[in-house]
Amino acid sequence: MQACLRICFRLAATVFVVLLPALKAHAEVRCVDTVPELNGAISAVVNSEDMEIRLVQGTYDLTGSSLDSAVGSYGTADLVIKGGYNANCVSQIADARLTVLTRPEGGVEIRTAGIDDESTGDIGIHNLTFRDVPDGVSMNTVGFTPQSDQIVNLSRVWFDEAPVVISSVDVFATHVLVADAPGTCAMRIYDYSPLQFVGLSYVGLSQVTIANSAGDGLCVGTTFNDAWRMVMQNSIVWGSQDDDIVLSKAGNGSIDAALTHSTYATLSTNLPLASSPVATLNSDPQFVNPAIG
Repeated sequence: MQACLRICFRLAATVFVVLLPALKAHAEVRCVDTVPELNGAISAVVNSEDMEIRLVQGTYDLTGSSLDSAVGSYGTADLVIKGGYNANCVSQIADARLTVLTRPEGGVEIRTAGIDDESTGDIGIHNLTFRDVPDGVSMNTVGFTPQSDQIVNLSRVWFDEAPVVISSVDVFATHVLVADAPGTCAMRIYDYSPLQFVGLSYVGLSQVTIANSAGDGLCVGTTFNDAWRMVMQNSIVWGSQDDDIVLSKAGNGSIDAALTHSTYATLSTNLPLASSPVATLNSDPQFVNPAIG
């Protein structure tokens, strides 16, 4: 991880035009400080029990765990994972760097999608870091038939050398950093379902920074879906080896993407934008190492 990017991870409060939704009430809250305890909590989600996992500060190697993509544990209930807690989970520090999930030489899969019509589990990830996950972090709420209320909600999350792929109906992200991601796209948001009844509907991004990607930076949509819209504000996508932002949509019309007060160098779309970007910049944000000024 390049130290110069750490300045990007600012957690100052900001007014988000589109308020982040609250996930459904959860039946159980568990304080977790070991990988076996994490596996036990994920098992409850597999058994359709809504779960909020509070992770004690520290580093968790997910190799062979229930979140290891090579293992594949799929639930259909709501799952919220929060980091930054003290030993008894009675207090929390709002610093994503204090809780780290890693999967060297592999991937992480967080999935609340089954194969039936009742697969409606939401995903919330808050206040933690995914580090050194070369095969990426996958989050999927979309089952065989997408439902209209499936949500992925990210806040205060750092993806450090860990590309992220999100498949959901609605996606909300605020105070998110994706840095030095390998692969073809650092942050991919789309809809994956054999039956495109609902698919991706809305993407809201605020204070999201995507920097130094090996491929594209932000990729939203596919050419199989024509219903989604996006609002992106106060965000930076910079230093991508390919395009900084790639937007794709089916049909012959336009892409409903509102880009405001953001910085990026290149924007690629397969259809014209419905509205022109507002107050955007295409100049180098000049990230610096705070340790040396």
